[in-house]
Amino acid sequence: MKRLVLFLLVIIFLQITVSAETVLLEDDLNAGTFSQTEFFTYFGMYNANENNYEFDGENGYYHGKWTEGASAFYYDLLEDYTLYVDFATNGTTDRPKNAYRSFIAIRVAETSKDFVFEPDNGQDQEAFAFLGVSGINFYCYENYVEVGVHTNKSGGTAGPVNAPEGYGAVGEVDDASKRDFGVYSISAFFELPEGKTFDDFVSVKIVDEKDKVFFYADDTLICEIAMTDVDNVVVELGPNYWNESRRGEEIVSEDCYRTISIKDASGNEVVKVEGAVVPVSGLFGFGNRANAFKVDNVKVALNYDVTPAPTQEKTEAPATETSPSTTPTTKVEDQTGASSTVSILPIILVVLSVLLIGGIVIILLMTSRKNKG
Repeated sequence: MKRLVLFLLVIIFLQITVSAETVLLEDDLNAGTFSQTEFFTYFGMYNANENNYEFDGENGYYHGKWTEGASAFYYDLLEDYTLYVDFATNGTTDRPKNAYRSFIAIRVAETSKDFVFEPDNGQDQEAFAFLGVSGINFYCYENYVEVGVHTNKSGGTAGPVNAPEGYGAVGEVDDASKRDFGVYSISAFFELPEGKTFDDFVSVKIVDEKDKVFFYADDTLICEIAMTDVDNVVVELGPNYWNESRRGEEIVSEDCYRTISIKDASGNEVVKVEGAVVPVSGLFGFGNRANAFKVDNVKVALNYDVTPAPTQEKTEAPATETSPSTTPTTKVEDQTGASSTVSILPIILVVLSVLLIGGIVIILLMTSRKNKG
């Protein structure tokens, strides 16, 4: 009996330890002034201003438009983390074309961030072009999540493999290096739970576990992504890129996962992408092209516990500021690189569990000695 009790207590302790996380950011965007939000501090935004901070009653949110506030990306490279966000979009501007969507992107190489809302080829003339250069894009519109993975493998087919009728475009790519960004995307469609649509806010959770990614909508697993075969990848701007002076410029030089398996919620493979350009670690963020999106209730947490450094107060911007720049207030970081906004609840639980287990062990030992006496 005593051994069983001790075994159960150890299991509880291990579960608490494993479930520990480090919260880097948590913001309901209700600060009242855009520059006072944590979102403003931790995300770099394209051409954003106070007009991108809107309210529905007393609820504040970020409204990314085209081109005002067209993208918002977290400043730091991350891996092994979870993103929680309420996300809504304006549907799709042009169903037969792949680029006119809003998206959540992960694993974006820092050197390719400036291209996240640009078509990968043809400057809006190619229907099967997607957006960006590297990483994984979750295009969110209507009742669909379209998962797009960048690849630079020549001799492939760009576009969705299972698009509903009337959605998306496909096209053959003989030589990926001749494309404007040296890449193209292969995608797969997944439906949201019944009754859910990105016309309204959907609670999204993306769990990035290094070589696996899980996408949830309102706590329902929608799809998972498995990644293998790491290799160094170099991608250059193509010979027909509109800015002649930049042709041949390296826009990705990273260790990347080269084989990506996109699976449904049951673990069945929908498509395998070879020659993928998905960095081992990268930036994440939100964006759109000729569309719009809304972001609310953002939380970013590492999937493990980090001992916090002493908290330092952040310098707040003046309350009268009405036109903030997109340069953030410098955030305090601890020695691990994580911000000092750390959840201490897991630490408290671990300490309490240790004390509890220790106390019970002492009582059991004392009882055992008395029985022997």
